[in-house]
Amino acid sequence: MKTSLQLLLGLTILVLAGCGTVPGGGQMNRAVSGHAGLDLRSGTEGIVRPGSVEASTTGSYAVGIKERLYHDEARQRALATYIYYPTLSNEPPGLVGGSPVFKGFEAIPDAAMPAKTFPLVIISHGSGGNNFNQAYLALALARRGMITVAANHPGSTTGDSIPDIGAQAWLQVEDISFLFDSVLGDDELSPKIDPNAVGVIGHSKGGYSALAVVGARLDLDKFVRLCAQTPGDPNCAFYLRGGVDFERFDRSKVEANYRDDRFKIWLLRQRASPTSC
Repeated sequence: MKTSLQLLLGLTILVLAGCGTVPGGGQMNRAVSGHAGLDLRSGTEGIVRPGSVEASTTGSYAVGIKERLYHDEARQRALATYIYYPTLSNEPPGLVGGSPVFKGFEAIPDAAMPAKTFPLVIISHGSGGNNFNQAYLALALARRGMITVAANHPGSTTGDSIPDIGAQAWLQVEDISFLFDSVLGDDELSPKIDPNAVGVIGHSKGGYSALAVVGARLDLDKFVRLCAQTPGDPNCAFYLRGGVDFERFDRSKVEANYRDDRFKIWLLRQRASPTSC
């Protein structure tokens, strides 16, 4: 019988490389520094190339889905959240999510949860992403016995992508810790979670957020310098076209340490280069 932490470590074979450009994350990921407990040269990251998706679609469980709207009153942020989780239910799945841009997915709404605990994984989307555009990954994790949480990050999500808010990168980092607090405070979900087996996955800007929640810190001067050197980079142009003035942000917020020691495993997903797809 595998332990929760062993299951969580199994994430390494499930991370899929993506193609295309998601603005807002690349230069942030280049402008971070580590701390004594974080080696940015290594991480728990594995890649399965597109075309090998079959490797991540099998598992022992069906997938249940729950919707939550978690309110952070202190920060005045409301996070529309999907909870993807393992279930033994035989009920037929229904179509969930979907938009003119993103395809929906199949899961069993509010299916019964097994009488055991599971690892928890939080997925943080990139700029303009949402709580279901990485459903393929969340579904694969749930099938393998992991509760997976994905939320819309206000001001940086589909239909609500505002450069001046998205540039306040610490908001998305704080969202991740808030999501963990919210799930632990959820009477239905908390008994099903192993609090000692918690991981975070981030894509593009969410990759920076995942780095920050395990201790990396953003260097504002380096970020501004990188964007000045490469203003045409999509990750910078998104903010520059939006008239964002990074110098006016509170440096203590930008460069603060947002490390949350409850997260044991971290995986980063950055866009692949066009030639690798």
